[in-house]
Formats: sequence, structure tokens, C-alpha cells
Amino acid sequence: MAINLLKRAIIEAAISKGLHDIKNDPKRGIRNLVDLGIHFAKGDFQKSILNMIQGVLSNLDSSYYNVVSDIIDNIDHNIIKTFGMNIGFNSWTEGVKKIRQHQQRYNYGVPWVIIFNFRTPTIDRLNNIEVCDIINQGKKIGIYSYIFFIEDGVEDLVEILELNQDCAFIVYVPPKALKEENVHQFRLKGNGVFSVLFDENDNRETLFHAIELLSADKCLFAVHSYYNDQNIEDILNDRWIKNVEALPCIFAFLIRGENCSDENSKKVLEYIYNSRMDKQHKLFLMDFYGDIDYINRIISSDSFFLTIEQNGYTFICKGGEQKKFSIRTMSLMDILSKGISGNV
Repeated sequence: MAINLLKRAIIEAAISKGLHDIKNDPKRGIRNLVDLGIHFAKGDFQKSILNMIQGVLSNLDSSYYNVVSDIIDNIDHNIIKTFGMNIGFNSWTEGVKKIRQHQQRYNYGVPWVIIFNFRTPTIDRLNNIEVCDIINQGKKIGIYSYIFFIEDGVEDLVEILELNQDCAFIVYVPPKALKEENVHQFRLKGNGVFSVLFDENDNRETLFHAIELLSADKCLFAVHSYYNDQNIEDILNDRWIKNVEALPCIFAFLIRGENCSDENSKKVLEYIYNSRMDKQHKLFLMDFYGDIDYINRIISSDSFFLTIEQNGYTFICKGGEQKKFSIRTMSLMDILSKGISGNV
């Protein structure tokens, strides 16, 4: 543990210098920061991601230079370092080591991220003590990344961030859920970022107000939208992304919704991949399930998702099959051993 803390301190110091250098010479500073990451990266997963980024940045006209420059200029540097280190070092470096060691020892898969779906109201909901217990179980086997989908109650998550400052949290919210005080508290913690729902049928004023709160407090944030068979043409003909680019955000997620065929889902994945390679858009586009799956396959050599509902029901989806457990009656490791056994 002491070695990891020392290694993290060294990397954080190097990142601070890199952020300073980017202000003086953005393109050179960004390339140097990626080179630094490759120097510290020991695993094949980290190196593959960083080598891909290095290849993209070999084009000096890449729009991603502007994306990174915008991040450096407009985002609190504490968030960049804290969230970046928690996901890049704790989750994708040290966490990956723990995950692979655990998989080899017990012969069942371990996801790199756990999804909490707290959108459906329930009386018997998991409280913060129970959620933190799940996170502590996850950290023991290498899981340092956590995703929350919520409709309200952002203030309840502040305590969870405070008690798990070594983890990276992404919280998906509707615009109405964000309040100035909660946004400010998230920014101070540094280990959590918001993704705000962008639904063209919703009130735009509410969306703009939420984004103004995040921008004013120099928070790192994204927007997300759901796609299905009804609105896929708006995605594929660039109408959706042009509307998103009008917003002051840098990252955007597309999430497969209900009533979406596998064929159309593949089209969206291809669209996102081409968008990244073309490098013509001023934001970084991601597919929620596709990118989680991509990283999972590299780390665990398998494809599965673990989702926990508000009432404690836990679902493991693998290969089109879904298994249901209760995190209140079983440990996380027991659920994984029964739901993702014999995969490694």
C-alpha cells in the first residue's frame, strides 16, 4: 500500500507539471503527458489505450487537441487529477491487477465497474451504509469504478464520495436533479462527475440551467441520450451530435434504450467508432454499454454487466442471459461466483 501511495504521489506531481506545460504549449504538452502515461503504464490494457491515444494525436490537426485544451482551461485541476488518477491508476492499473489475481485464484469473472440503477422509486431502498459496504467489497477484489443512475437525491451521494475517495464515480442525472450546492460539493470531492440527460423532448431551459451550474463551478461533466429504433436516424445523420456540440460539454454518451434492435445497435457502435477516427467533432463520443463491454473484454476476457437496483436486487447479464440475486442476502463475491463462474 505504501508503495502504491508513493507511486501515485509521483504520478500526480508529474501530471501537475504536465498540466502547467500544456498551458504554455498545448500540443507538445498533451503529447508529453500521453508519453508520460505510457512510461508509467505496466499492463497491456493501459498501454493499448494510451498507444491508441498516441496514434490519434500523431495528427497535429486532430480536433482532440482542442478537446484536451478545453478541459485544461475550463475544468478544476483537482478534478482532473483526482478523477483521472482514480480511474486511470486505482481502477485501470492497480485495480486490474487485483481483478486478474482474483479471477485466476477463484475462476470467476470480475467486472471493472458496478452499475447502480436507482431510477425506480422503492420504499425499501439501499441506504448509504449498505452501498458503501458493497463498494468496500468491490475494492477488495479490484473494482474502483462505480456508475449511478438516479432521478433525484444527489445529496445522498456526497457522503458516498467522501467515504470512498479512492474511487471514480459517474452519476447520470436528469437536469432537474442538479442544485448549486450539490454541484459544488461534487467539485470539492473531485472523484465524481455528472452526465446530464439530453432529451430533445424535455424543457431546454432546465438543461441549460444545469449545464450553467456545472460550467460555473468548473466541473468535469458529460451529457447522455438514449437511442432506439425510433430516433436512430437522428443519430446516424449527425443531427443529434450537432445539437450536442452546441452545448459547452466535452464528452457525450449514447445509451441503448428499450425497443432497439441488435442491428441498429451495431450501426450506432460503428457510427461512434467512425466519429472517433474521423476526429472532426469537438467532443469525445462514447457508447455506454459498448465501451464498458470493450474494457471488460480486455480486463476479464469476457462480456458481462453487473447492475444493482435500489431494492438490492442484483442482475448479472451475460451472453443474453440474466441472473438475479439479492445483495442483501449474499456477498458480492458469492454473487459473482454464481453468476460469472468458470470464465477465466
